[in-house]
Amino acid sequence: MAAIAHSLLLLLSLAAVPLPREVVAEMADELASASPSAFMRNFSSSMEGYADLKENIESLDAAYDFSSSIQVLEEKESSVLVDWYLELKPKSGTGELIRRRERVRLEFRTKGKRLEVIRLQPMSLFSLP
Repeated sequence: MAAIAHSLLLLLSLAAVPLPREVVAEMADELASASPSAFMRNFSSSMEGYADLKENIESLDAAYDFSSSIQVLEEKESSVLVDWYLELKPKSGTGELIRRRERVRLEFRTKGKRLEVIRLQPMSLFSLP
């Protein structure tokens, strides 16, 4: 009986961890909602390029309104490949609308009851214009 209870608890704890595609969809929504801090919360601060990514996201958020959407192309246990569409509209009302679309691979690790991004390739989707 104890083994059954342990197995059930293990299954429930695994079910609480979101799938990579769910995390990436949430990230796209966070960008569109002008919430760069919520977007960056999904990344490991030890990820290579984290500081540059954070700076770019904050700079983009200061100058542009985001429109962001994803389509999942491939999902594995700890990674996802998405077709990510990003539209940047100048907050000043002047300037060109910037459209970007790239295939982006994100790799994750489990941290508690959540997934955090440990690799994002390419980061150029979020580079400054």
